[in-house]
Amino acid sequence: PAGWEGIPPIAHLVDRGDPLVRSSDIGAMELYGTPIVGSDPFTLIESLR
Repeated sequence: PAGWEGIPPIAHLVDRGDPLVRSSDIGAMELYGTPIVGSDPFTLIESLR
């Protein structure tokens, strides 16, 4: 839409837990609240740079 050119895209990374456990999935806390993070997000940011 017009007027959105200057707005950058945003991505949300969500930890789904152990991929080998069938019950691992995302929930409301991960989407809308404070996610339960298994790693330091600042370490991830530095490795992506």
